[in-house]
Amino acid sequence: MSNDNTKNNKFSLYTEKIIPKKLKKKSKKFIIVLIIIAAGITALFIVPFIINKVNHLVEVSNSELSLDRDDIQAINLKEISESGNVDNKEAFSKMPQTIENINKSVVYITPKDTDLIGYILPDGNKAENETISPGSGLIIGETATRYVIMSGNLSIDKGQHVDVTVGGDVISGTFLAKSPNLNIALVSIKKKDLSDNAKRNIVPIKLGNSNRAPLGSFVISYGESGDESGTYNYGIISKKYNLSIIDANLTMINTNIVSSVSKGGFLFDSNGNLLGIGTDKGSGSNTFNVVGISDIKRLIEKLSADIDIVLFGIYGEDITESIADKYGVPNGVYITDVEFDSPAYKAGLQSGDIITAIDGNEIKNMDDIENILSSYKAGKTMSVDIKRKNKDGYFDMSFDVNTVRYKL
Repeated sequence: MSNDNTKNNKFSLYTEKIIPKKLKKKSKKFIIVLIIIAAGITALFIVPFIINKVNHLVEVSNSELSLDRDDIQAINLKEISESGNVDNKEAFSKMPQTIENINKSVVYITPKDTDLIGYILPDGNKAENETISPGSGLIIGETATRYVIMSGNLSIDKGQHVDVTVGGDVISGTFLAKSPNLNIALVSIKKKDLSDNAKRNIVPIKLGNSNRAPLGSFVISYGESGDESGTYNYGIISKKYNLSIIDANLTMINTNIVSSVSKGGFLFDSNGNLLGIGTDKGSGSNTFNVVGISDIKRLIEKLSADIDIVLFGIYGEDITESIADKYGVPNGVYITDVEFDSPAYKAGLQSGDIITAIDGNEIKNMDDIENILSSYKAGKTMSVDIKRKNKDGYFDMSFDVNTVRYKL
């Protein structure tokens, strides 16, 4: 009997061990099914996104648009040495032909609704309070495979698609970049999507020299005014002045053109060369006001290459030799203000400091700072030498500033 009990006990123990194993196998099968389902969902949404990104990178790598990240040149924006024509009578007489030439660079942009990864959504998915604002743009440069368009009055963000009307064609375009501190966006369109007729009629705009455009010179404006699209007007340059923005100084151009176009329009010289783009910066007058193209040419080139815009975080004014001699202050860049929570702010720089060198490079003006920042990547630690004043005069200090990417 004892032997039979022992056998039964062993059999019982044996059967008890088999049950968990069966449950474990079922659990594994269930997990495998879940993994397959998750993989299917991931493939459905993520794989097309990855393929689009890879195709974009492959396409761009075959053009001049995306170069080495250390090279800020993407589209080569050539600027003429002189700009403007003070013979306004002649400029006025040839204005119809000038406008006809400008029109070869003008396009019309309509943003589309898109989902988080760039796919176009049906109209029903648009938020009730969301506004989609169309606007004009200029073909400002080209590469082997695409045209780059600049707009200053466009409600568009990263990943969003647009319809671009150019030369009678309506084709799909893609957001390329946006300026972090100016109302400027870049859009790209593929040359292969254009008809032969549209290609023949497209001419990228030429850049004028906004720094050398004299007061009183004849200018032509273009932009949306109210419900109107593509309105041209003309006048003269009435004023030029400097405007300080974060990490840069801009040349602002005022005209005597009365316009409701507060931003996003374009200004051309008498030969149809681009002088500036409308912005909400500067004067609040009702006359057309633009930021000079010469001061943002480098920014546009850098944006077109999708290179990080590096944030330092200061507002500054140049201290020329004459000012230094007159007021007994050191040469360099005088910090008028420091952006809150910026790298410069966190490092301890403050208004009243005078920047004399960055990483051993002498600083004479804001252009020097812009040049240095344009060559750095986000995350670069800069050694900034300054002079700070106390009751005994100026003394030397040095700060380590950890730059960051300028967030849009």
